[in-house]
Amino acid sequence: MAQICKNFLWGIENDGRRFLCQSWAALSKPKTEGGFDIKEILSWNKAQAIKWIRKLETQPHSSGSNGLKPIYLRGTLFGMLKEIDYILASWNNLLAARTDLVQQVGLEAAQALLAAMPNSFAAGQVYDLLRSPNPSVPWRYTVYDTAVYPNHGFVGHLAIQHKLPTIDRFISRGFQWINRCVLCGAAEESHTHLFFECSWTAILWSTIQQVYSFDTHSTHLFNILDWYYVHNRERSWVKKRRRSALLCLLYYIWQERNTRIFRDKTRTARSFEFDLCSSKS
Repeated sequence: MAQICKNFLWGIENDGRRFLCQSWAALSKPKTEGGFDIKEILSWNKAQAIKWIRKLETQPHSSGSNGLKPIYLRGTLFGMLKEIDYILASWNNLLAARTDLVQQVGLEAAQALLAAMPNSFAAGQVYDLLRSPNPSVPWRYTVYDTAVYPNHGFVGHLAIQHKLPTIDRFISRGFQWINRCVLCGAAEESHTHLFFECSWTAILWSTIQQVYSFDTHSTHLFNILDWYYVHNRERSWVKKRRRSALLCLLYYIWQERNTRIFRDKTRTARSFEFDLCSSKS
């Protein structure tokens, strides 16, 4: 299942090689920690197994619990052997999940946790314990806003973490490529240059500043995000439009960069300015 999700996000090249923009572990983090809140399948299965352990302790005679007890086996010898194999595998999975929980939080803490939980606790509570927590990221309010289009948020998420497949990243992995920004042609391409040290993208960022009345003059994306975190955290429609404007700009800059490389088509910064101004409503 995890492999299917990876193929959906990053695709598969003809020779089996592909450029993974970001690790699966990073994408599995909650949104508050800078991920996409995609469940890590193995940890989620372990959480569900621990839920079964709790159910066996509190509801030993329930229909679901009976499926794991050999005393309820019936049928032919061959059928019984198959069911026994299934039951042993199920018990092994439950025991392995319990061991992982104990190793993660300790025996006493694990026992206290299960004892404190109600009979119908959510598996997500255990899932959060099985994974390693990470600090919250301040830019989550910008990237995961409801006013942001999903494709804009996805590109913005990668751009903020320097995970877009820029030329300098390809070179660092051994690819042979002349590193030159296709937008301005005056410097090497990198995340820092594209957003917004490039003279071409700086014009667009200046337009956004004027249209939405921003009082920051920084051309460094992380400084801009810090300013967003302080001044645009409210849920008003004006603040949402400001947050979506930045993500929209990141998306269209990356789209224009790809269009120039792979389709040999070019647009001027002034034509982008018209689109950005007309989007304000």
